[in-house]
Amino acid sequence: MGGLNDPDLTVAEFNAPDSVVAGQAFEVSYKVTNLGPGAAKWAWVDRVYYSADSAYSEDDRELGMSPHFVLSMPAGGYYRNTMAVTVPGGIPAGPVMTANETVQVSWTVANTGTETASAPWEDAGFLSSDDTLDPGSGDGSPFVAD
Repeated sequence: MGGLNDPDLTVAEFNAPDSVVAGQAFEVSYKVTNLGPGAAKWAWVDRVYYSADSAYSEDDRELGMSPHFVLSMPAGGYYRNTMAVTVPGGIPAGPVMTANETVQVSWTVANTGTETASAPWEDAGFLSSDDTLDPGSGDGSPFVAD
């Protein structure tokens, strides 16, 4: 348990790309502020981890580290740092898929009208790089359901 005059180094800002490619380096930048009443008077190491959720656990993977050798950082003091990190291969992708990945897509069609639907019909979807279907979405080619 910390003392009443201990430093409290806290990440106040963190910036990273919205998406990354496994195996390729990218930069993260952050600001660390001493929120405690005491000065930080020792060396420490900043570490960046990949986590599948918002909580640190033993299965999270370290992506990079940056040691700090300072004489003192006063209460209220801060520093900024930029670190190059790489997400290794073999980590499960999040909700965003990358090129050349196979993605299973399924949906259900229901006739909610009062008339009988006449066959045949075709369902199609479009791949998009965002949540909006517009001319900039994918290559404009639909994928067609079997």
